[in-house]
Amino acid sequence: METDQIDVYWNFVLERHRTYVRRTENRPLIDDLTQPVWTHDDVLRRNKFTNVFRVLDYGSQFLLGSLLTPDVEPEDLVMRAFLYRYQNRPEPWVAYYLEYREYPTREDLLSGRLAAFWTKYSAEGNPIFGNAYKMFSGAENKGMTRLEWVMSLTRWLSDETDLPAHIIKARSLTERIQLLQQIPRCAGFMSMQIATDLGYTDALATDENETVVAGPGALRGLKVAFGTSKDSVRLISEVRDWFADRESHGVWIETPNFALRRPSLMDIQNTFCEFGKYDRYVREQTPESTKVFIAKHATPGEPLLPTHW
Repeated sequence: METDQIDVYWNFVLERHRTYVRRTENRPLIDDLTQPVWTHDDVLRRNKFTNVFRVLDYGSQFLLGSLLTPDVEPEDLVMRAFLYRYQNRPEPWVAYYLEYREYPTREDLLSGRLAAFWTKYSAEGNPIFGNAYKMFSGAENKGMTRLEWVMSLTRWLSDETDLPAHIIKARSLTERIQLLQQIPRCAGFMSMQIATDLGYTDALATDENETVVAGPGALRGLKVAFGTSKDSVRLISEVRDWFADRESHGVWIETPNFALRRPSLMDIQNTFCEFGKYDRYVREQTPESTKVFIAKHATPGEPLLPTHW
């Protein structure tokens, strides 16, 4: 397990989570009344990194608090999780809510009302998409706008395909990932993201430690840490176990049942994606750099967590 870079990776993960905890508890290391300092790590201060625990990220918190609530029908859970991960931006959903006093349902999607609203919303100069994932519509969809392309994928969520029903009936993360991959341009990594979101819900709960699909960013991070990204699932699993064995003070969150949750396979996958970025920033930084990352969102409060954890 030990490599020249593994301690760098460990310290990155530890300090990233400590930074989150300091912000949550509003305990800056230095508060100069203009911009509080949450970490002494210059690279972490100057750049944006996702949280060690995926569920704590702003997008996942929005999903849990607004789109994947217990009162939502399973078909709507599938639609919202699928469509949100292809967008990764809460504002268009909030705008729809403000217009209709409810978040869109699958009926709104299939009737065309949602597409019409977002088309108008985009034409008014409002962004529809975030930039969390790189997505390619493929030559077969040439000439479509990105919104048109994403909306075209949602035809697979109609009753004609039986796919939503199978996704709802699936009781394992692996099976759900495989089902989602039937949708064109919804490959393993994206399918895992959507299936993981659905697994946060009580209605469609699954275990994040059942399986994992390493995305391109994680593969780069694994190569930095271990010199190879081959057998990525094994490496990620070993690091997950290593976290449980090591004295990982602070690298946990308290579940609704008051148990301590360590990073899952999905969380570890994410940390390697971020570690690849961290390594690049370390190599690119200069002593003259004065850039400081300023969070777009307020200091986080008590996080929302899946109730079945």
